[in-house]
Order: sequence, then structure tokens, then C-alpha cells
Amino acid sequence: MNRTFTPADKLQVLRPEYQCAALDLEPALLSSPALDTCQDILQRRLAFEFAGRLGNAILFDTDKMSMAHSLEVRMPYLDRSIVDFALRLPSRLKVHRGREKVILSTLARRHLPAEIASRRKKGLAYPVGAWRRPPLDTYVRELLLDSDGPIDRAYLQRQLPRWREKQAGDEGHIGSLVALQTWWNEFIGVKAGELSSLVAGGSA
Repeated sequence: MNRTFTPADKLQVLRPEYQCAALDLEPALLSSPALDTCQDILQRRLAFEFAGRLGNAILFDTDKMSMAHSLEVRMPYLDRSIVDFALRLPSRLKVHRGREKVILSTLARRHLPAEIASRRKKGLAYPVGAWRRPPLDTYVRELLLDSDGPIDRAYLQRQLPRWREKQAGDEGHIGSLVALQTWWNEFIGVKAGELSSLVAGGSA
């Protein structure tokens, strides 16, 4: 699993009052009926994506972001007839000898230049390095160091200079913390002095 922060990291990232001894992720497992329909590793992987991340993350995030900008996104490959057809296909027609999307790339060669039809799949991403460059670097520092919230300020003061120096493997840390702090400021926004009363009220 690709994680930005491990459980050990989170003991340093989060202030003590926001730490929890329980597991930070729920086990992600396929149901027995879904697992019984899978004949190989690829089918199990796709079933997991289809039953979990597609609805709970990809489509959910797409809907939230598009509607926030008054847009409605259509998903033509999720037409029921196409989904049923894709589910019936054997794995060799999906991935073969390292080549992905075998049927789509074959069809694309009839209408597109070979360099486009053979291009590997590339997900949508934002340039994570932008957090380290002006003017966003100043915004990041002010947001993370001047806001109340769950992130340990001493930890940030130690780590921010390192992340800004483009240390390998740290690309996602700043973006993840910016997202967490922005969400906190928007929806929680409690002051440090109010925290104890909230915790006491929740444990009563």
C-alpha cells in the first residue's frame, strides 16, 4: 500500500490529544461472493477497485469537485452495457505481456497515430513541487504554522525546511498536510482553548 504517512509518522505529525491507539485504516477486503467470481490476481485487483475505490474515492471526489464548479461529469465507460461486457472479458484481453487496455489500444490504432494509441495510461495529478515554489511556499508556511489544529507545530518547524529542499520521497507530505489543515480550518476550526471541553464532552 502506498501511504504518505505511516502509523509511526502519525505519532509525530499529530498532537498527542489527536492520537489514537486503534488502527488508522479499516481492513479492505472483497466480499466472499465477489471473490468467488474472480479467476486470477488481475480480476481480484479489478474487483477490489470496482467495489471499493471507484465509488468511495474516484467517483465521489469527481462528483464533489465538479459540482463545486457547477459542472456535471459523465462517465461513458460506466454505461451498464460496457461494464457488463468488460466484466466478461478474460484477463488476457485487459493486460497482456505488460501491455494495458489491450482492446482499447487496438481500436485506437484504427483512428489515432501509433504514438498516441500505444501511450501508457497516465492518471490525473497536480504538480506536487508547486507547494515548494513562490507564491505557494509562503502560503504553505503561514497556513501550517499559524493555524490551530491537529498537526504538531514543533514537528512542522523541523520538517518544513527539509521538505522544501526536495528530499526524495517527501513529495506528498506537504500537499497532504495542506489538505488536512485546510479541511480543519473550514469544518472544525476549534480554538486550542475549546479543545479540552470538546474532548471532555465527548468522553462523558
